[in-house]
Amino acid sequence: MMDVVIIAKNEGIYVEKIINSIDKDWHIVYVADRCTDNTIEQLDALRETRENLTIIDTTKMDLTGRQTSTCRNLGLKYTNAGSDVLFLDGDRYAVGGSYKDAVDGAKAEIVCFPLQVDSRTPQSFSDTYGCVNSGFFSCGIFFRRFAIEKVIKWQGSLFNNELQYEWGIEDTSLGDLCYHLGLNAELTDKCVLQGEFTYATISKTARLKRFIFREPLNVKWLNN
Repeated sequence: MMDVVIIAKNEGIYVEKIINSIDKDWHIVYVADRCTDNTIEQLDALRETRENLTIIDTTKMDLTGRQTSTCRNLGLKYTNAGSDVLFLDGDRYAVGGSYKDAVDGAKAEIVCFPLQVDSRTPQSFSDTYGCVNSGFFSCGIFFRRFAIEKVIKWQGSLFNNELQYEWGIEDTSLGDLCYHLGLNAELTDKCVLQGEFTYATISKTARLKRFIFREPLNVKWLNN
């Protein structure tokens, strides 16, 4: 069985689309991060037709600020111990191809998913993997269980909680670590997700934290 972890904050308008875009045989763990819209109501309404749906409401948890890594790691705890896992942001439903085709056709232990408007290509992703300016983004990303266990063995969790508070580095830093650990990664051409990247300037504090994180790693500092 495949497991899918979805994290979302107030993205109830996308709940039905993203749930219905996922194979019904796959187990979905939806982490609703302190939602104040109709996300929980939308999820509850889908329970009758979706047996493999686990809903985690973090409203009563003591969470403040950005909690992207925390929510993904929380969702991971509810997956089956031996399963591979696809992580999606709550608005990243498939608009072309399918998650299943991307997973079944994967040649690497880690697969990133492109968005509708996306400058990355499979070749450019391969060229920049392990570099400072990599295209390793977590809005749609698939991990073989072997890769998950290898990362957790290194840093104690799949997604680094210490790097989640500054926007723009928790996923690229994970890419740095995966490269260091010798894990293969690719950008799929078999599935496209809704949306586009809204680029913003990464703060000096965030850049410094990432450089400190990657300093002891065997990574590339310049693009090919």
